[in-house]
Amino acid sequence: MKKYIAKTGSVLAAFLTALIMVLSLSGCQKATDKMDEVVNNGLSKVENATKSEYGSAQEIVDVYSAKMEKQAKVLGKELKKEAPARYAKDGTLAVLLKEKTGVLANLYGEGSAEVSNYILYSSGNSSQSPTPFVDDLYEAYTKATDLLMDDYQDALSELM
Repeated sequence: MKKYIAKTGSVLAAFLTALIMVLSLSGCQKATDKMDEVVNNGLSKVENATKSEYGSAQEIVDVYSAKMEKQAKVLGKELKKEAPARYAKDGTLAVLLKEKTGVLANLYGEGSAEVSNYILYSSGNSSQSPTPFVDDLYEAYTKATDLLMDDYQDALSELM
């Protein structure tokens, strides 16, 4: 009987050891699969960040310059419309103007990032500097904020 129990115990121990190894390997495979998934997702994000829908850095400048000009006109109309209520509430239009110019600043930032990414990843000319294009975008941003400032001045003069 002692031999039977010892034999059964050995078989049981061997079975449990084999079961633990199978479960461990299964867990490792799941961890490996998860790691592969994370790495592939990360690579996809990098590839997407490096792809550009634009054909040149100048095209990006042109597109974002037009966006800023168009947005400045929309924001100017909004500012004029919102001015009386905001002036009554705040006693100033400075906060409203800051909100509106923030939208233009975001567009400038997006455009600058697009230009930089395009030159870095898509243009094939790693020696090209994004600075002239970013400077052009800044000039467009300045013109757009000037349009907005004109509407701000109009709104302020109507309130006074």
